[in-house]
Amino acid sequence: MSRPDTKLPAMIGRPLAAAALAALAAAAPAAAETFPFDGVARDYELFVPASARLPAPAMVILHGGGGNPGQIRDHVDFDDLAAELGIVAVYPGAVDKLWNDGRVSPSLADQQAQAGDDAGYIEALLDSLIAKGIVDPARVGVGGISNGGFMTLRLACAAPHRFAAFAVVAANNAVGIECPGGAPVPMLFIHGTEDEWVPYRGGTIAPQVGESRGTAYSAADTTAAWAMRNGCGAPALVASWNERPLDGTSVAIYDYAGCRAALRHIIVEGGGHTWPGARAGLLGLVVGRSSREIDANQAIWAFVSAQFRR
Repeated sequence: MSRPDTKLPAMIGRPLAAAALAALAAAAPAAAETFPFDGVARDYELFVPASARLPAPAMVILHGGGGNPGQIRDHVDFDDLAAELGIVAVYPGAVDKLWNDGRVSPSLADQQAQAGDDAGYIEALLDSLIAKGIVDPARVGVGGISNGGFMTLRLACAAPHRFAAFAVVAANNAVGIECPGGAPVPMLFIHGTEDEWVPYRGGTIAPQVGESRGTAYSAADTTAAWAMRNGCGAPALVASWNERPLDGTSVAIYDYAGCRAALRHIIVEGGGHTWPGARAGLLGLVVGRSSREIDANQAIWAFVSAQFRR
C-alpha cells in the first residue's frame, strides 16, 4: 500500500506549506508562565499564534521523564503547525520533571507522591485557559511521549470527557494500573518497533537506568485493550510507505473497524523511543531512530481534529 490519499488526513507526512512560515513570523512568542496548584507554582509554556481565533482549538503536549515545558516545545516543534493552523499549544510541566502517571514501581513512589495529582493539575490549567477565553473546551487534544505518554493514558482513564482525543507516543498500558471502564475514548498510538525504553513487545520499562520503572504491556496488547473498550472490530491497514530507505524506518497505519470511538495505530518499523519527525541529534544515540517518514505533529493533529464535534 502507498502513502495515504486525501481520504486520510492529508497532513500526515507532508512538509509544512510556505504559509506556515509566514504565520510563524506573525505569531506571538511562546510565553513561560507559572500556574499555582496544590501550593506549588507549576511551570508551563503557552503558544497563542496571531492567527488563532479565540477561543481556539488547543493541543496539550506532555514532556517525557526528565523533560520540561521548554524542552518538549523545542524538541517536537509543534509551534510551527500551531502557527499555520491557528492552534493554541500548551506545554505543562511536571514537579521535578516526572509525571505521576500511576505506574507501580518502588523507585518511582517518592517522586510520584511529591508530584501529587497531576491529572487534577492538567485539568485545572486547562480550566484556567478556558476561563480566560483562550481555549475552546470542545476542541482540545492531549498527547505526550514516554512518561508523558503514560500520563496521557492516565488522563484517558481519569478524565476521558475533558479531551476530544488522546495521542500516546512511545508508551503502552502499564501493569498494575487500573483503568475504569466507561465511554469509548478516541485514541491514537504511535510506536517504534525498536523502542528499547518502553519495549514494543512489552516488558521492563527503561531497563537502562538499572532500577525498576514498572512493566509495560506490549503495543499489541495495549491497542487490543482499547479496541475492546471502544467496541472495535479488527484493525485494517489503511496506508504504508517507505519513501526514505536510508532513514532506516517505514510506516504502517492501522485503523480499527466499527469503533464507537476512533482508534488508530501508527507503527514505525525500525523506530526508537522517539517522536517521529522531531530533531533527535545526539539523543538518537540513546533513544534510537527518529523517523523522517512521518511527522508526528501533523499525524496527531489530523487525528485529534477529526474527533471534534461537528
